[in-house]
Amino acid sequence: MAALTADRTLKRRGGPGQLVRLPMYRATTIYKGSLVSVNATGYAIASTDTAGTKFVGIATEKVVNAGSDGDKFIRVETGREYLLPATSITQAMVGDTVFAEDSSDVDDLTGVTNGITVGNITEYISTTSAWVFCGLSSTVIPVAGVTSSATELNYSDGSVPGTVVAGKAVVVNSDKDISAFRDVTLRHAVSTGKWTATTVEASALAIGAGGATDPVLQVDASTGSQKSGLKITGGTTTGTVAVACISDGANVALTVNGKGTGTIGIGSVSTGAVTITPATTVTGALTLTGGIAKAGGTNFSVKPYNIGTWQVVAATGGTDSACTNGDAYCGSIQVPGNCTITGISYLVGSVGGTDKVVVSLHDATGALLANSALAGATVGTAAQVQAVALTAPYAAVGPATYFVALTFNGTTAKFRTVPAYCQAGVMGNSVTQTFGTAATFTAPTTFTADKVPVAFVY
Repeated sequence: MAALTADRTLKRRGGPGQLVRLPMYRATTIYKGSLVSVNATGYAIASTDTAGTKFVGIATEKVVNAGSDGDKFIRVETGREYLLPATSITQAMVGDTVFAEDSSDVDDLTGVTNGITVGNITEYISTTSAWVFCGLSSTVIPVAGVTSSATELNYSDGSVPGTVVAGKAVVVNSDKDISAFRDVTLRHAVSTGKWTATTVEASALAIGAGGATDPVLQVDASTGSQKSGLKITGGTTTGTVAVACISDGANVALTVNGKGTGTIGIGSVSTGAVTITPATTVTGALTLTGGIAKAGGTNFSVKPYNIGTWQVVAATGGTDSACTNGDAYCGSIQVPGNCTITGISYLVGSVGGTDKVVVSLHDATGALLANSALAGATVGTAAQVQAVALTAPYAAVGPATYFVALTFNGTTAKFRTVPAYCQAGVMGNSVTQTFGTAATFTAPTTFTADKVPVAFVY
């Protein structure tokens, strides 16, 4: 049926009901017997299927408010049963909630859009008529023991089973699922309490905007016979957060994997040390960008000993080589661990004095890292080791390859070099330089006899 256009007298029973006097909305006519609601501003109107309105009762009189909001008042009755016309109801709906279709009729939830509650069916008469108990906002339900329904009490004011709706109660769907929670905080009030979830799903826990497909965090519990897991224990403000395996077995392995060629970073953000206590096996290649520092089981000292191009057993060992003005005579050394290098020593040949020498340290590519004073130091005594200090100590990182180099400003002095067939993996040669200007050079990749100085770092 359509909205009322004339007064009507409804049958009623029970009671007595409650009379309520309400101010009317502007330019509104409400007929006697009409379903009456209040709008969002609190003024009485003839009921419609409009969101934001609330049913308040049945009009006991006709009132025309031709003026402004609240110029006229209307009396409505609530808290008793009325024989109301309906659109399409069944006997099975007794006890269910019905909703305003317009100012005349009521219907079940499937026949309306916004679910403006009128009351509950107490007696079925026909598909188009029923006795309905009407209470203010349908707060009174005259059913002993209740046991819900009225489409389960409108799912607590309109929420859809299985879906979270703002401002509504939450009702699980037929699969006992809930979706679309936003922020949820779980807290057990008892200090010994805990939350336990039991499942055998591959996405037992999936957190993140990508859902179960590309989550930020996923817990896979798909192995039904699973007996081992992961335990995370929080620490105090200055304490330690512990990650450990838990299992009913004695020994459990822990595997950490990236994906594809992705990198696994340990301590990539924190500045503290990474400590590995037990024996460790590294299957793939190990690249040390920070070198190896003295600690625990390493025997390497912070002071470099015996790190040089070649170990001689006599002051006259090797080839007695003449120098060329400006050429840099270089050779590779292997630094086994982190250390501080303060200078380079070399073995003077059969002629000392007269000429000046500059020593320099280079990386594996030949890039200059450190050097002695560019004015040069006078070549030392013949057949003696001469130590030449760098202008500043250099913190070498190892294991790594470095080059040491000697540059002379004349041709008088001589120095000892590594002879043929004695290089044992050393690379080196002479490269063109200008005395007094230590510079980067292209590191040799092969060995040239009688060009690599017998030298070592200290």
